[in-house]
This record gives sequence, structure tokens and C-alpha cells, in this order.
Amino acid sequence: MLKYFSYSDEIVVFWDKTIENAKTYVVTVNGKKEGQSTKTFFRISGLRPNAMCDVSVVAVLRDETDALVGNFKCRTKEQKRDVDVSAYPYYAVGDGKTLNTFAIQRAIDDCGETDRIVIPKGIFLTGALTLKGNTELYIEEGGVLKGSTKKEDYLPKIRSRFEGKEYDCYSSLINVGTLNESRDPKEFGAVIRGKGTIIGGGIDLLYDCLGIEGKTVAEKRHKLFDYQNNLSADKEGRHRQRGRLINITCCKNVLIDGLNLG
Repeated sequence: MLKYFSYSDEIVVFWDKTIENAKTYVVTVNGKKEGQSTKTFFRISGLRPNAMCDVSVVAVLRDETDALVGNFKCRTKEQKRDVDVSAYPYYAVGDGKTLNTFAIQRAIDDCGETDRIVIPKGIFLTGALTLKGNTELYIEEGGVLKGSTKKEDYLPKIRSRFEGKEYDCYSSLINVGTLNESRDPKEFGAVIRGKGTIIGGGIDLLYDCLGIEGKTVAEKRHKLFDYQNNLSADKEGRHRQRGRLINITCCKNVLIDGLNLG
């Protein structure tokens, strides 16, 4: 059975591996061969917005016979209005040094369902960002959304989970949804995609959250080792308060596609 999701210029089709002796899969669009894959998914690019497509997937078996996996008709979505965070009126700076939290969050807050927030080429340093429902964040090829290494850039703290227990944690780099009392997932509809990269604050952010200081990398690592061997001494549980790269909480219909995450 084929399933898919679509954008204004792309369709990504995926299927279950029900044919065990399949060697490869051939994908056709509107009767023409689009390409082939040894995986159980395929990306169809270069499509026009609001276009109808007839897609089929055929498995080529090891004995060189073939078998139909499935076919479907779908339509690409309408073209969204691109909102470049580096342009007017936001002017985020992709130099890897300027903190852009306010500018990028303002762009997110200003955008609606027919808009797409775009992170262009460059390294855009930021603290915690919160996505609204039914919004799209797109990171272009060569674009990097880079998390700050300072814990104060991830305030205010939010209610979150660590190993199944709830704590007041620093906000994550990207926050989707909120922890609610009913614990029931809410429809959200956010899309985080592109050809770029999202990088967290890494070990330097961890050091800051744990209050570890040192003049050299070796000194900091030694203190981290001591901290890990004496977790019970930290009554505040600071290691449980660090945020995540992307925190998805109590919501559904959230799509992350095509990005490099680190």
C-alpha cells in the first residue's frame, strides 16, 4: 500500500516492504519513469504547484519479473509565500555570531498557513524557537539553524519529560506543542523541512546547564566525568533540565523531512 505527503513542488511516496524478494523499485509519474530506489521511499521533485500526478511503484524481483506495489493519484499543494528571515522586516544575520532569536521568532509569529518561513544560506545563531500549528519552517541548502551555547537563551523553562518523568526544563531549540494535563495529542500540522541543517548547542550548552566551568577542554571534561559519577549529589537534577534539538509534545501531524540534524 502506497502512502505519500506532498508539497507545492515535491511528492514523497513511501510503502511497506510486502514483497520480500524485491531487488529494486521503479517509480513512474504520469506514465513516465521518474527513477528507481532500493529503499521503500522515493522523492519526486521539480513538480508544479497544484498539479495532478498519477504515481505508480513497481517492484523488480530478483528473477527479473515485476510486481505492482501500488498506484495513486494526488495533487501537489498551492505555492506558499516565502518569508525570508534575513530580509525586511526581520533582518536576521547569518554570520554564526549574531543572536537571531527575536527576529526568527517574530517571522514565525507573523506567518500563517499560506506562508513558509525560510532560513536562507548562512549560519543563523538562535535560542529557543516555538512553532505555531499549521506553519512551515524551511531551511535552504547551505542554511544552518544553529543553537546557542548559553542556557539563558532557552528561557523560560517549560514543563517537559525526561526518562518518563516530568520536570521544569530549559526550552528546546525548536518547540512544537505543549505538555497538557489531559496528555492527549492535539492536531498541530507543523512542517520542518528543507535541504539545510539544524545543529544544537552541543556539549558547551551542556556544560552551561550543569554549571561546569574550566580554562581548558580537558578540565571541563574531567569535571563532567566527576559530575556523572556523582549524579545523586545534584539535588536539582540539572542534567534532566537540558532541552532537546526538537521537542514535540502532545501533538500530532508534525512532519520533519530532508534535513541534516546534529
